Amino acid sequence: MWSSGKNARACPLCNMESENAMHVVKCTDCRDLTTYYHLTFHLQSWLDRTLTHPEIVTSIISTLASSNHKSFICNLPPQSSSICVQAEKQQDIIGRDNMFKDQISQLWMHAQTSHLQSIGFPHPISHFESWATNFATQMYLFSYGMWEHRNEIVHNKVEERLNQIESEALTKKIENAYTIDLDSIRFCDGTLFQEGGIQQMLQKSVRDKKAWLATIQASQSYVEKSNANMYDNMRRHMRSWVT
Repeated sequence: MWSSGKNARACPLCNMESENAMHVVKCTDCRDLTTYYHLTFHLQSWLDRTLTHPEIVTSIISTLASSNHKSFICNLPPQSSSICVQAEKQQDIIGRDNMFKDQISQLWMHAQTSHLQSIGFPHPISHFESWATNFATQMYLFSYGMWEHRNEIVHNKVEERLNQIESEALTKKIENAYTIDLDSIRFCDGTLFQEGGIQQMLQKSVRDKKAWLATIQASQSYVEKSNANMYDNMRRHMRSWVT
């Protein structure tokens, strides 16, 4: 999605770090953080619904929500089971960022299987295999949610800039229109320049501005064609007189 090299562009939201694939889920912009915590809440809901080991849930969610994004073991509840402790140590070696790339501790399988057996869940091993696949999907959806949110903000910035450019161009056209010779438009359209002046015109809606400009342009076109026809008639009469 984004370049990860030294020449990567700065993040358009926080403007502090290079914009790359992992920065999207670590950006400190307040708008990003709101979406980030919203997605974290949905991930926790999914983990709870799928009967994930409570210690694994706490470790994952706390690591995602904490300022210490790198340590799963530090976010594990006190007096956790030894298998979960080993699993979180292994995940620390794998890395938090790699969890978004479908790389998770295999020891979570043993911890999850033991947990499901303890609550009497049938076929715990096959359930965990399905859980692991769906968990990877959830992490991809998490990243995609952040990416989509970012795109919306950047797109709105572009739209705002385009609207500003269009507005400035429209203002320039109106200013130019107020410098034209009134003889270049129909006499009856001269009143279009007398209704409050240019300042009042600039306060009107975009629709009204465009309609006003269209009227001026149509009036100029009418005069140009009328003058052209008049000169054509004069030339015809002159040729007829000469012959």
